[in-house]
Amino acid sequence: MFEVPHSSACSRRNACRRRQFRAPGPGQEPAAPAAHKPAREVKTGTAWLRMRWTGNPETVEAVTMRLWSDAFGENEAVPVKFTKDGYNTSPPFGWDGLPDGTRELALLFEGVTPATHEPWVHWLVYKIPADAEDLPSGFKHAREPEEPMHVLQGSNGLGNIGYDGPSGTVGRTYRYRIRLFALDHAMDLEPGLDWKTFELAIKGHVL
Repeated sequence: MFEVPHSSACSRRNACRRRQFRAPGPGQEPAAPAAHKPAREVKTGTAWLRMRWTGNPETVEAVTMRLWSDAFGENEAVPVKFTKDGYNTSPPFGWDGLPDGTRELALLFEGVTPATHEPWVHWLVYKIPADAEDLPSGFKHAREPEEPMHVLQGSNGLGNIGYDGPSGTVGRTYRYRIRLFALDHAMDLEPGLDWKTFELAIKGHVL
């Protein structure tokens, strides 16, 4: 099971809700995603969706803002296509309940397996319009003309700009965390920022 961040409303209120997922067996195709309720946020301005590859999104309950993925259904596997063992394309995410004053959004997909000294960034995407209701699937680690919407992507743990999913994970369990940030300012940022640079840039602007 996953630990809950000390800063979360969940840890203060003991209000976590966990969903268990299984990995596909040898020779099995991943199950089709099932409809499920959106995740609830951890704290105002930052929604969290925690999961592990082998299929374990964990949702953490808090105030108003919600984050979810239609690709991960209860008791179903995370599709291989979202990892480097498959098509290495980003999964879809949706959200609602943004706080008043949101000017734009950013999303961070990171690995939080204890074996790594720091969270491993798989995807950082920012300059998401405040009126967007979701982030479609289909982003990769290099910009392509057919990418589903115009946003900026940061540098991931491999040094690539864009999305690089988990790799070498078939039959193994890893933990991941996805965070959505609601920002009170339209940030003047360049593409390709690493997480630490981006985190510093948005300091004081997360609602």
